[in-house]
Formats: sequence, structure tokens, C-alpha cells
Amino acid sequence: MLKRILAPVDFSAQTQKSLDFINTMAPCGIDEIILMHVVDIRILNDTSMMFEESLDEKEFLKTCTKNARIKLENLANNFSNKKIKVSTLVHNGVPFSVIINEAQKLDVSLIILGHKGHNLAGELLIGSTAEKVVRKSNKPVLLTR
Repeated sequence: MLKRILAPVDFSAQTQKSLDFINTMAPCGIDEIILMHVVDIRILNDTSMMFEESLDEKEFLKTCTKNARIKLENLANNFSNKKIKVSTLVHNGVPFSVIINEAQKLDVSLIILGHKGHNLAGELLIGSTAEKVVRKSNKPVLLTR
């Protein structure tokens, strides 16, 4: 049984496709879905290279975290199957690492995430988050397209 599913989201178009897929899986005995967003701390390096003035990193992360919480709550509130408990988490870090650690900590039955996300340039340079989660997680992973 798929009791607890971790669904990392990046708010791309793929996010909604993944959530739609989870909705179709609802009859499979899902008790809880954990929607999680990871604010990628590596973007701080990218932004510091683009702007001459220094960026208040703490304030930037605080704003990103706040915005992510609002978006996650909207996704949770709009989840169509009301019989399933939906919770939300926001973390700061390197996405694949946080996803793997949280999946272990939360003892999820399955990780469902989209195959294509926001950062195509980053994927070409360092590999996709999804690919790293598939390779390194000891939990089952299902990729959606």
C-alpha cells in the first residue's frame, strides 16, 4: 500500500501533471500526501554573479520560503481528493539532497516527482534533480511526464 507519498514540487507545469497523476492513484490506499518545495540555495550564487549590489541572503531566503508556503497551501487546498490528508513542507538546501533526506526521515512509501522542472540550464550542467533522486534514494521513486 502507498500510505505516505512525498511529492516534491517546483511550481512548474510539471507540478500540476504530477498532482493530477496522484489524484488518479487515490484509490490505491493513499493516506497522506506531503507536498514539499525546496528553495535551492545554489541560486544565491547565481544571483550574486548577476547583480553588483550585495543581496541580503537571509531576507531573500525568507521571502522565497514565504512565497513557497503560500503556493503549497494553495495546491493543498485545491487537491481534489478530500479523503487524503495533505500536508506541506518548505526547506532550503540542495533539492535532491533534501528530498532524499526527508523521504527517509518521513518514512514515505513513494516519492513522486516530475521529470522536467524549472532549471534546464542547471540540468545540462549538473544533472537533473529527478535523476539524482532516482539514483541515490533508497525509497521507490516514480517520475511523471
